[in-house]
Amino acid sequence: MKTHLKLSAAVAALALLGGCGALRGKGPARTPVVGQRVPILASENLAEVDPALANLQVVLPLAETNADWAQPGGNPSKSMGHVALGDTLRQAWSARIEGGNTRTRLAAAPVVAGGRLYVIDVNGMVTAMAADTGATVWTAQAVKGDENPRARFGGGVSVDGNRAFATDGLGDVVAFDTADGKEVWRAKPGGPLRGAPTVANGQVYVVSQDNQLFALDQADGKVVWTQSGSLEAQGVFGVAAPATGQGTVVAGF
Repeated sequence: MKTHLKLSAAVAALALLGGCGALRGKGPARTPVVGQRVPILASENLAEVDPALANLQVVLPLAETNADWAQPGGNPSKSMGHVALGDTLRQAWSARIEGGNTRTRLAAAPVVAGGRLYVIDVNGMVTAMAADTGATVWTAQAVKGDENPRARFGGGVSVDGNRAFATDGLGDVVAFDTADGKEVWRAKPGGPLRGAPTVANGQVYVVSQDNQLFALDQADGKVVWTQSGSLEAQGVFGVAAPATGQGTVVAGF
């Protein structure tokens, strides 16, 4: 009896699906979309030469040698211009930054200022090294205590003058003395910080994971102003450091 019921149900379902197909076939014909189809995928767009610019000669200024790369992007405006590069490149030294794995990826890029290289690992440890040899000069912990070790990853370092400013995944912004790594001030404006800070105009600019931009006083870490994007519970891993120039701050949310 149960077998007959199952067969009946299956036949009824097939009949219903067939009926749906039949109904669709008797419906009105669909009108094709009017207009030009524009591809939105980069792989479908081919670069083409603008005929008006085909013979335009590109002239670059003389390449300049820069001694420092003190912030992500090189400087606060993230525009380094025509930077010189040596004719021959070779590895001078290498060093291992502890902590990176598939769960807590090391996303912070190192910066160089005043003959030293600065980097932060996934555990919030800031390390200053000699730029010419890789020897460790000092280390300092941006994260205090044993608070949530799985969420410490992210953040970054920027240097301005005699201060190194670090952010971490727990939302800390910490200023260190570049001479010895001593903590100068500490602030927690709000939310995890996955990207490096930008330092300019006497202020430190940071973007939180939930799309909030904070401007902190460079001297003491107090919040000067804030600006919010669309508040979201989730975001992209590795927030780009804000860019600033000519009185304007540009942040990606």
